Amino acid sequence: MKVNVLPGTRFHSTQLIDKLYELQCDVKVYSSSPKKNFRTTASFSYQFVPQIAVILERMFKTDLAPLELGQNKIYDQLCAYLMRDCDVLHGWAGLSLDSGIRAKKRGSIYVLERSCPHVLFQEELIARESEKLEVPYIPKPNWWLDRSLQEYEEAHTIITPSDYTQNTLLERGVPRNKLRKIPLDRLIQVKIPNQKFKKQSLTVGTIVGNPLRKGLVYLLEAWEKLALPDARLIIKMNPVQLESFPLLKEMIQRQPTIEVRGFYPNLSDFYHECDLFVLPSVDDGFGLVVTEALAHGLPCIATDHVGAIENFKNRPFVKVVEAGNSDRLATELNKLYDNQEELRELRESIIHYFRNSKTQQSLYELGIENLYQPVINQKRSLFSQSDSLANPS
Repeated sequence: MKVNVLPGTRFHSTQLIDKLYELQCDVKVYSSSPKKNFRTTASFSYQFVPQIAVILERMFKTDLAPLELGQNKIYDQLCAYLMRDCDVLHGWAGLSLDSGIRAKKRGSIYVLERSCPHVLFQEELIARESEKLEVPYIPKPNWWLDRSLQEYEEAHTIITPSDYTQNTLLERGVPRNKLRKIPLDRLIQVKIPNQKFKKQSLTVGTIVGNPLRKGLVYLLEAWEKLALPDARLIIKMNPVQLESFPLLKEMIQRQPTIEVRGFYPNLSDFYHECDLFVLPSVDDGFGLVVTEALAHGLPCIATDHVGAIENFKNRPFVKVVEAGNSDRLATELNKLYDNQEELRELRESIIHYFRNSKTQQSLYELGIENLYQPVINQKRSLFSQSDSLANPS
C-alpha cells in the first residue's frame, strides 16, 4: 500500500515512518528537512520540497514566523503538483489541504494530523493571552482560517494526540466519527541518575517556546507570590524572545532567583540541574517535554491544557493544575517546597514506573497500526461509519 507523508519538516513523522515500514507500506516522504535527518533504519522514498522561511531561519539564525503561513501554503501546492498517486495521503495540519483534495479526487484516503486544538479555539486563546501579556494581538488572516477549516472538512480522519485537542474540535462541530486520538508518546531514553545530590534548596525548571501559549506569566506570578528562600527557577528559552514581551522581561528582572538559559548542547544537562519540572501552558496539544522530564527523574506540575498528562492519569508524580491559574500553581509549588522528602519519594515512583514500562508498546505506534491495518487488509476504509471509528479511544 502506498502512503504519501507530508510533515513539512519532520515533527513526529519518523515514528510514523517506522510503523508504516513495519506494516510493509510503500512510504514516500515530502519534506524540506534533509532525508538524513530522519533518523530511522526504515526504507522510504524521499522528495525534497523546500520551505524557504525554514531554510533561511536555519541559515541566518533569525525568526521568520510572519512568513510561515504563506510558505506552508506554497509547500502544499508544490507537494500537490509533485506527489505520486497513493492509497493514503497522511498530511500535517496547515500543510496538506491542496494535496489532500488532489489525492481524494484520485480515490485516496486523506488522513490529517492536528496536534494543536481547533484553529478558532486557539485564536480566541491567543487573543486573551495577548491582552494578559500586554502585547498586540495579531490575528491569523481569514484566508488561513478558512484553509484550516476546510482541512477539517476534507479529511476523512483527523488524528489528535489528546482529549484536550479532540474536545476543542468536537465543541466546534467536527464529527466525532472523523476523530481518532493517538497519543504522541514516542519512546524516550530514560536518563535518571543513580543518585541525586541531597540538598535543602529547590531548583525548578521550565521550557518555553511561544510565550503566548506556554503560560510563563502564570508561573512568574506564582513564583513572585511565594518568594521561596533557597529556591531558584531556571527558564530554558531563547532570551531574544523576551524583547517582544516587556512585561515578562520586567517580571524576570525583578526576581533575582530566576535565570534564563538559552541553548544547552545536551538537554539532559538542563533536566539534571533541576529537582522539579513545571509546564504552565495554556495551550499544549501534547507537550512531550513532560515525558522527557519524567524520563530524567523529575516530578512534574502541568496544567489541564497539556495533553501529555493524559498518559499519566492518577500518577502521583504528575500534579495537574488549572490552566491560567497562578494561585493553583503557587499552591502545588509550595507543597513540594515544604516537603522535599515527597519529591524524593515521587522520584522513586518515577523510576518504578519506567522500569515496569520497558516492555510496553508505544501508544502512538499501536494507534497507527489500528488505524492502518483495516485498510491494508482491505476490509474497510478509514472513513467508514463502523463502531470502531465512531467511538475512537
